[in-house]
Amino acid sequence: MIDANDACYSYATQHPGGGMKSLDKLGIDDDAFLVSSLIDRCPRVMMLRELFQNAVEAAQLSTGKRLIRIGAAEVDGVRKLRIWNTGPGMDPDALFRMGEISSSINKEKALDRNFGIGAKVACLPSNHLGVRYRSCANGRDNEMILGKRGGVYGRLLLRSPGRGSETSVSAIRDVIDVTDIAVAEGQPLTEDWTEAVLLGMRPDQDTVLDPYDGKPAVERYWIPETLYHRYARIPGDLQVIINEPLHWAVGERPFVPILARALNEFAGYEAVRSPEGVTVHFLHDPAHPQRRWENASSEDAIQTSMTFVAVMWRNEFYDLRSGSPWYYEAPMFGVTHGGRHVSVIVELPDDYEVLPDMYRQYLLYNAERQDQVRVAEFAGLVRRVRPSWIQGIVQPQDSGGAGVEMLVPELSTLAAALRLDELPIVSRDAAETDATESEPGDAFEKASDLCKVTAGVRRRTSAASRPTGHSGSLA
Repeated sequence: MIDANDACYSYATQHPGGGMKSLDKLGIDDDAFLVSSLIDRCPRVMMLRELFQNAVEAAQLSTGKRLIRIGAAEVDGVRKLRIWNTGPGMDPDALFRMGEISSSINKEKALDRNFGIGAKVACLPSNHLGVRYRSCANGRDNEMILGKRGGVYGRLLLRSPGRGSETSVSAIRDVIDVTDIAVAEGQPLTEDWTEAVLLGMRPDQDTVLDPYDGKPAVERYWIPETLYHRYARIPGDLQVIINEPLHWAVGERPFVPILARALNEFAGYEAVRSPEGVTVHFLHDPAHPQRRWENASSEDAIQTSMTFVAVMWRNEFYDLRSGSPWYYEAPMFGVTHGGRHVSVIVELPDDYEVLPDMYRQYLLYNAERQDQVRVAEFAGLVRRVRPSWIQGIVQPQDSGGAGVEMLVPELSTLAAALRLDELPIVSRDAAETDATESEPGDAFEKASDLCKVTAGVRRRTSAASRPTGHSGSLA
């Protein structure tokens, strides 16, 4: 006996133009639950990436200047994070459609391109109060706020400005004209632009310094560091400006990704293309001549100078390891010495068989199991293609004990500056004589005490040389 479904399948397969409907498209039984599950499962830390990427893609379509500004807006006397960009503006209909899940305005949707869910989904878990979008198109500025009320995500209903006494339905809308407000705030109306302002979870929450309401907590200058550890390149004609107080320097400063700085601000840089089509970037960043706990690229920079290793695909980093995790794994990559001063970037070709996961936090192989791409899997390739100058840098150097002799005077100077008891300068011969007369455990105890003093001195000196609140690992 032939099942009706089998018969329909057979007919549709053999006669695709025969007029019989081959299937019924799947629908959504509980759209509120689906929307909530998409949003609530999104990693909060992807928020900045998604907002920034939207701004990059929009600014690239601008017929005039291509500019992104990241700074602060004041909402009811409280600072809120604001990302502003040039590019085609959205009229009320386009702004309304932009608020839909899986909606992309002026973008191509594809699994390896734009999903239409990124910024909306990544922002809302940490912004139940709202994400305020304003967009200027054809000289008019329109506003829409996405938020969460009563357990449901959606567009907030807003009262049009200047119609506060009106109670009719026409005065309450999900997209309103705020052109008069834009003029009062000094916003331009002669060019198209769009901005997103993060209202957070509470009216009194400063989303510049506390974007996730403490879950998770962030460093004070988290924005430059987050962008620096995500973007290897941005389009060359795009200008990204980061305003105070989002960095430790004075005034507004440009964000410049690492590969744009490599030739001019690093002591050594080389990109080596392997036979497999993978390009490995090697960067050498020696210690800063005055601030030995930082690297030289920190000079006049607004982001960290800490070295790292990462996979790069389509100009973005994945599986990035910096600090101690990188120093521990560096010998695997052939960096047997000096990992604190060498960064390695493994760049995959654009057509490499990989795809990002739904939230773009991880890179996955486009194969049956779809395993996560790990930078450690390329360690052997990195070792094979190391240029000779990198091999010279990463080989351990025998100092003949001179470094130990220099350590005690340095510590004495630092200890005196911090009003600690001055440490005696001990010659090498005296130290050896003292060691022979001591108990075996004494040397270990003295070395342990010395390490503790060193760590304390470095932390205090680092903090003293930076503006208040600046993390010593940032430059």
